[in-house]
Amino acid sequence: MSITNGYKRLEEIAASMQEAMTNGAAPTPERVSVRELVGWFGYQKRGDQINNHIRNGMEKAGLRSDRDPAVVWLDAVISIELDREDSTMPRPQQAPDPTHRIGALDAANNRPERVAPNSPLSAATTIMQLHDYSQIPVMSGEYNVKGIITWKSIGTRLAIGRECEDARHCMEPAEILPITAPLLEAIDTVAEHGYVLVRGQN
Repeated sequence: MSITNGYKRLEEIAASMQEAMTNGAAPTPERVSVRELVGWFGYQKRGDQINNHIRNGMEKAGLRSDRDPAVVWLDAVISIELDREDSTMPRPQQAPDPTHRIGALDAANNRPERVAPNSPLSAATTIMQLHDYSQIPVMSGEYNVKGIITWKSIGTRLAIGRECEDARHCMEPAEILPITAPLLEAIDTVAEHGYVLVRGQN
């Protein structure tokens, strides 16, 4: 699609929602991946130019999104809906967020392999070797991070003769950042610790 088609698509979405409201129904938000949204304008990747086209297209069509398509992960699904603020009131121009967020990276949106605290250490090292990992998180359930195992943490404990049969015996505190953290902050953490775990909104 061309840039013109992208603007037209947003206008069609707005018109459909307006028609639903006219008929007394609640408009259904349009859910679309950022990659697909960018494609409407004939682009494959994001940049200042396409970000401005999307921002201007939504503003002209009277739409808004629940998350900024310029900074979230490219394959994240956003919700586009009518901007119901009073259009007769002047609204200040909102400057785009210039900060690159860690959530825009593919790796930050992929659930990592993990082991439970009571898992044998051999289970953890097998996963690390199979995937060429230098570390693996220790978690109870899908959301509760107990710590992390690294080759260094294993070696340190074995060197001093400490018990290291289960994952919990060899773990250390994990470095965790929210998915909205600036990318530079994540780079500093990775440079110091060799990794960072990213906690998503869910």
